[in-house]
Amino acid sequence: MREKKFKMALASISILAVILLTACPQTGRKSQAADHETGSLIYERRCAYCHGSRGEMVAGPRSLQESSMTLDEIHRIVVQGEGTMPGFGEELTDEELEAVSYFVLEFQD
Repeated sequence: MREKKFKMALASISILAVILLTACPQTGRKSQAADHETGSLIYERRCAYCHGSRGEMVAGPRSLQESSMTLDEIHRIVVQGEGTMPGFGEELTDEELEAVSYFVLEFQD
């Protein structure tokens, strides 16, 4: 009998925890949709001229679609620049740099 009550209490607590975690808004973090929109706008304004609207143009050894760079590598290049590509670390906020880096990562096949 005690074991059954314990399992019921544990199940109730688990359900409550799931409800609370999914119902509470995340603080300090924009939604993924907002981040995607920000990344898209920055890419369109700063990157599409050389890389194409969907990363299809070859700029460097391969297009962004064919790239196998990690998020960290993309972020470093966006911040510091590489080759003829300028860096944007001084012009964009950390949030904007992160958003455009994630956006570029989505081009990879």
